Amino acid sequence: MSPATLRAQAEADLALLRRLDRAEPEPAPASAAGSRVPAVLAEVGRRAQALGVEVHWHLGSWRDVPPAPALDALARATGECLENVRRHSGVAAAHVSLDGDEDSARVAVSDAGRGFDPATAPEGRLGLAESVVGRIEAVGGTVRIFSATGAGTTVLMSVPR
Repeated sequence: MSPATLRAQAEADLALLRRLDRAEPEPAPASAAGSRVPAVLAEVGRRAQALGVEVHWHLGSWRDVPPAPALDALARATGECLENVRRHSGVAAAHVSLDGDEDSARVAVSDAGRGFDPATAPEGRLGLAESVVGRIEAVGGTVRIFSATGAGTTVLMSVPR
């Protein structure tokens, strides 16, 4: 990457960290799936798009944003999932679905890439284990990973409200 690209990415990362630190609950601009995507998640999507991953938003029965620690965990884990799409999937698009009810908020990140066998993932790799599963479980949530070689990947994250 060029120095200008790295500088722009560093500025975007700093802005995202500041938003996460404040746990801004206001909705993102209408450009992110119409309106109800929390600002921190929309920023994660914008960052992924800046790095070449086209993000398609899908809103189910997404309700109010979860508490700040859970929203922070969802945003960071979603960012890691999108980074994994960029690094490993072999495709340049991902679908991010937001859903939930009065008890939980759910985010699913899916791609139609090369997929992998979760049972044989190398142990030294921390991306999913720590950056996704660890973050979500730390706030009382759960993660389910659906993937198979040649069949894409879906990561379903759920956190309590």
